[in-house]
Amino acid sequence: MKKRKIILSLSAIPVLTLCATSISTSCGEKPKNKPSIENLKKLENEVKRIEQMKIFDNLLETNETDPSKIELNKKFASSQDVNEFKQALAKAKSVASEDEAESELLKLRQALDKFLSSIKTGSKSSTITPPNPTPIPNPNPNPIVPSVTDWKEVQETIDGITYSKFSKLGTILGLSSTKTVRENIELLKDTTKDNDIISSISAVAYNEYEGKITVSVKITSRGNELGTHEIEMSGFKSFDLPKEQKATSVKVDLKKLIKEKKKLEQISDNDLENYIQKFEVLGTKSATLDIQKLIVEYKDYFNSKSYSLVGNNKDELNFSGEFQYKKLAKGLSVETVKVKIEFLKAKIDNSTYTKQDILDYIISTARVEENNSAITDAFASSYLEKFRSLKSIALTLIKHDDEDYFNDQNLKIQTENENIETDDNDGTMKINYQLSVEDASNQKVVSKEYKEITVKGFKKIDDKYLSKKIAIVVSVDTTGSKKLKDEVRSAYNSGKFELDENWIKNKIGNSSHIFVRRENSGVNEILKYIKHTYFNLLGNGTDFTNSIINKAINFDDRNKTQNQFEVETIAVNFKKIEIPQNVSGNRVSFKISYEVIVSSTDKNKLDVKFSAVTNSFFVIN
Repeated sequence: MKKRKIILSLSAIPVLTLCATSISTSCGEKPKNKPSIENLKKLENEVKRIEQMKIFDNLLETNETDPSKIELNKKFASSQDVNEFKQALAKAKSVASEDEAESELLKLRQALDKFLSSIKTGSKSSTITPPNPTPIPNPNPNPIVPSVTDWKEVQETIDGITYSKFSKLGTILGLSSTKTVRENIELLKDTTKDNDIISSISAVAYNEYEGKITVSVKITSRGNELGTHEIEMSGFKSFDLPKEQKATSVKVDLKKLIKEKKKLEQISDNDLENYIQKFEVLGTKSATLDIQKLIVEYKDYFNSKSYSLVGNNKDELNFSGEFQYKKLAKGLSVETVKVKIEFLKAKIDNSTYTKQDILDYIISTARVEENNSAITDAFASSYLEKFRSLKSIALTLIKHDDEDYFNDQNLKIQTENENIETDDNDGTMKINYQLSVEDASNQKVVSKEYKEITVKGFKKIDDKYLSKKIAIVVSVDTTGSKKLKDEVRSAYNSGKFELDENWIKNKIGNSSHIFVRRENSGVNEILKYIKHTYFNLLGNGTDFTNSIINKAINFDDRNKTQNQFEVETIAVNFKKIEIPQNVSGNRVSFKISYEVIVSSTDKNKLDVKFSAVTNSFFVIN
């Protein structure tokens, strides 16, 4: 193959002699287990050699092609040529296999050959001014303006908009892919921002349907004129249009009809648009186009539109409208495109509603009213007992629109399949339910929707609350208290002043005790108090049994069920006993440290733990 020789005399680029030769693969068989890496090595060496050349040092990237307009002896190349070669170099660096290296080596050498050939030298002449024997200093010298620009003459996509070049224009003007062509054209104004001047800007072509704009604009950056350019932009918000005059799905807003207690056939043609919820057809761009959304988003594009109900049962829809948009071809006048949109006898999927639809509408309006004393003055688990008997509390705590909807039919709305879970730690209740109505013939209709709602704002139970209500004291029973005090006195006499958990376990049988426990199930379920030989559990300062009411605990007022709450167990861990070493007289006080643990039931979350101290004494013999 004939070799080409390229010689560059560039101050920052060494003189090179490049030979572009084709590389053929060897037909000989390679030794087994010793794969060749010859081409990969050659490629790596070629990359290193090119990097050592420092080709890009002092090289001006510009869109100017006339050497007479570039500084004398200044080397320059187009941004496109620079980017193409950088991409080729980056591709070569990423190669990791011998098979790929062979072809990539040839491509890299060809790219280098092409790039070096594209570099030109400036020839702009400069006027030499004789030196002033007495130069006058300039008090405000102009700063040296760098020739480098950040305007890239490459195609880029920024924030959904694709620019044929100079994407910075969109940032300066505030163009947006979420705005229509019409809205973005209004932003095309001469602008100065930082070091950039945008002038003589105009839209020379656009298409609202395609979401495209082509502008002509003069750009000046950092004092350098980049010239007048045409920039093509696409990706602006655009619309779809029907592909054929056949609807795929039409639905009306049943909730609106139900709320207003109207039937579809009662709606006038002039008001019909307000009741159309979905009007889907086949689009030219996409599989589904909703005419209603098109009308809402592009209402200014419709010259006219009309709706009417047809059919024996008024369950079909006629629609007619004229949609218009604009487009401009380069060098021509603006064209207004008018599209007639017409659908006849489009079947309405849900032209009537049932009792179940009414219940679904009512349950969708569920809400918890604020400042409801039935919530703010109660513990959430206080409703568990009522729920077990009535199987319904949702309508006590949750309100709905139109709960009296069926009053004229002497039907009352009730709940169905209701379930509740409470959380006294957070003061919340989760309620799941459906709504139902039952007529005189016992025909029951149940809502399709199964509602879950969390009621917040109940009184909370925490360690701060329970530590004021629950306490341990040494049993007033003479046998138990006497034995405990005798054991503590014996330890004191033997010089032991801090008795740990193990000592307590050995002397009184166990260092922990469950005082309150839920037993049995169903209607026989109770909350049982379990006595301890040495200690008594107090509730609100009295015997704890006074605070137990069937399955719940009430510390404040037994006559107010809202003050009660439910637990699984109340247990106490005895941690240590401390005796003072120095006492006066024959009465010795000692402290008992303990921990109270309150645990949850399967229906109520209540996990609380707190530490406390109780005092007692013994008499020295």
